[in-house]
Amino acid sequence: HASEVIHVSGHAPSGPPLHLDTQAIRTQPGAGNDVLRALQSLPGAARTPFGMGGLALRGTAPRDTKVYLDGIEVPLLYHFGGLASFLPTTAVDEVTLEPGGASVRYGRGLGGVAIVTSRTGRPDRWRTGGELSLIHAGAVAEGPGPLKGSWLIGARRSYFDAILEAASLDLALAPRYADAQLRWESGDGRWMAILFGSDDKLTLIPSDDSSGGIDTSNVKDFVYKSRFARLGLRYRAVRGATSIVVVPSVGVDDVNARAN
Repeated sequence: HASEVIHVSGHAPSGPPLHLDTQAIRTQPGAGNDVLRALQSLPGAARTPFGMGGLALRGTAPRDTKVYLDGIEVPLLYHFGGLASFLPTTAVDEVTLEPGGASVRYGRGLGGVAIVTSRTGRPDRWRTGGELSLIHAGAVAEGPGPLKGSWLIGARRSYFDAILEAASLDLALAPRYADAQLRWESGDGRWMAILFGSDDKLTLIPSDDSSGGIDTSNVKDFVYKSRFARLGLRYRAVRGATSIVVVPSVGVDDVNARAN
């Protein structure tokens, strides 16, 4: 009998297994043009139920999944558990997902690591743009900066609270979220400074009418707040085949609830 020999040649895949650039994020099914919601459509990824705001990879707990923006760990991924991510897509260049087996520099990320890279603003001239959706409004501006560099500035705010208060509902939880980013990068790419933050607020609108079976007239004030801010500076240098990246950062976190 004649024997058959099959030769297979190729190269082993290199780099992160799951990668999304800006175009892929915009066209990802079910992403809603949201950078971190796009991660939920990738293999092995899932978001925890509403109110948790985590990202679960390969069946691990959300606390075992880490998210980094330009090398800075982000404590809160979503506004109110999933309405929107803390960073608009217009400020993102690419997203890399490493489910399990991530580099040791991302310590304590047993489930995996999501690495978000912010976008460099265009330095030729100033441009502005805006976004208006059913849940929030935002604006972004980019233009030239010092050292032949560029600025990228963005801000968003929801208006659930304004709609609910204007509707004069008997009982409602009025959520409000906002986020902002300020990024500068030098023309040679060595230096980059970024300031970003998120601010969530949930307010109970009480009712004096108990006909619905719930009397909240004795609740005068209930407010839940969750906010964070990060300031980071990156220095990057390349010497032949060796690259050096240093990213010191500082930040503040504030989570509290108050009822009177």
